[in-house]
Amino acid sequence: MGLFSGARAQQRSADVPASMLEALAAGRGRGAGGSPVPVGWSGSQAIPAALDAVRLRHDLLATLPVQVFRRGKNGHPEQIEPPAVLQKPAARWELIPWLAATQKSLDLRGNGYGIVVDRDARGRATQIELQHPDTVRPVITKAGELMYRVAGHGKLFEPREIWHETCNEEPGEVPIGLSPIAACARSLGINIAAEQFGADFFRDGAHPTALISNTKASTIDQTTAAVVKARFMAAVNGSREPVVLGGDWKFDQLSVAPNESQFLETMRFGVNQTARIFNVPAELIGGGADGSSLTYANRVDRALDFLTYRFGPTIVRRENALNRLVGPGEWVKFNRGALLATDMLTRLKAYEIGLRNGVYAFDEPRELEEKPPLTPAEITALKDAGLLGKSSPAPTPSTEN
Repeated sequence: MGLFSGARAQQRSADVPASMLEALAAGRGRGAGGSPVPVGWSGSQAIPAALDAVRLRHDLLATLPVQVFRRGKNGHPEQIEPPAVLQKPAARWELIPWLAATQKSLDLRGNGYGIVVDRDARGRATQIELQHPDTVRPVITKAGELMYRVAGHGKLFEPREIWHETCNEEPGEVPIGLSPIAACARSLGINIAAEQFGADFFRDGAHPTALISNTKASTIDQTTAAVVKARFMAAVNGSREPVVLGGDWKFDQLSVAPNESQFLETMRFGVNQTARIFNVPAELIGGGADGSSLTYANRVDRALDFLTYRFGPTIVRRENALNRLVGPGEWVKFNRGALLATDMLTRLKAYEIGLRNGVYAFDEPRELEEKPPLTPAEITALKDAGLLGKSSPAPTPSTEN
C-alpha cells in the first residue's frame, strides 16, 4: 500500500490526489520483468551510489559557514551576527545537522518540511521542528486555500505555520517539489534489480560453485555422485583445511569472468547514471570518468567547476529560503570559499596580490587565517627585521655632551 491510501485520499475530494503525491514524494520503479521495485526514502539509499551522492551533497551544504549581511550606512554590505534561529534552529537541533537533514529531504523527496513552533515579535520564525517529508502533504481545501496535513496532528496547518522548501518544481496548483529519484525512478529501479540479481547470482543462483570430476570414468551413476558430494561437503563445511581426493577424482573451482556478466557492467553504468541524476561528479561517488576529456589544472579548478555548474544553484536556492529567517534589508550567504580551500602557499600569494591591489585591508588576511591582528610592537619588530615594508627610522643621535 502506498504512503497515502485510497481511503484516506477520498476523505477530502479537494485534496491533492494520493497517486500524484506518491509519485512525487516516493516514486516507484520497475525492475527486470516489470516487477515493482520500490525507490523511496529507504529504497533509494539501498543503491550505494545514491546514498553517496546524497551524503556528499548534504554534508557539503551543511558544513559551509553561514553568514548574514545587511546594507551599511555607507551603502556597502557589512556582516552581522546571525539570528538565534540560524545558530540553533530547533530545540534539539544545531544548525549543521538541521541543514543536513533538510538537504537530505530535498534530495530524496524534493520537499523539506518543518512546523514553526515559535516566532519573534516581528513574526520571524525562531524555532522550526523538522518533519519527515513522508508525513506531510499539501492539500487544497474546498475553499481553494492551500493547507498542510501532518501525520499525528488532528488539524490542517496554515502556510505560515509550516516551513516548506522545494526543488525541481513542476507547474501546478500545489507548490510541491520533485526529487531526482522520483523523476528517474524507472532507471534507479533497474539498478536495484541489477544489484539483487548480482547478489542472487553469486549467492544461490542456478549455477554450480565447483565441479568434481573423475579423470578415468566416462560416466558416474547417481549413487556414486551423491556419495562423493556428501563426503566433500562434510569435509569443507566449517573447515579451512585442504581436501584430499583419492583415486582419479579432480576438483575445479568455477568462476565467472567479470566481462561476461552483464550485471557488473550495468552496475558500473548505474553509478555514473546516478551521479548525473544528483548532479555530482561520478568519480566522487565511486564512478568512472570514461569518455571524458576534461582535465583540471589543480584541485581548486575542479572544486570551482563543481561549485559553478553543479552545486552552485542548490546553494542559491537554500540561501533564498533562509532569507525568510532574517530581517528586512538582511540576507544570508553561504561562504563558498570553504569549498575552494587552497594550500598555504597559494593563499599567501593571493593575500599578497589582494593587499597590493586594495582588495584586502591590512589585517583582513590574518582574520581569514583566524589569527589576531598584529600589535604595534609586532609591526615594529617586523619592520626592523626588514620583513614588513620599510624599517622604522633610526634613533636620532644624542646631542648631549
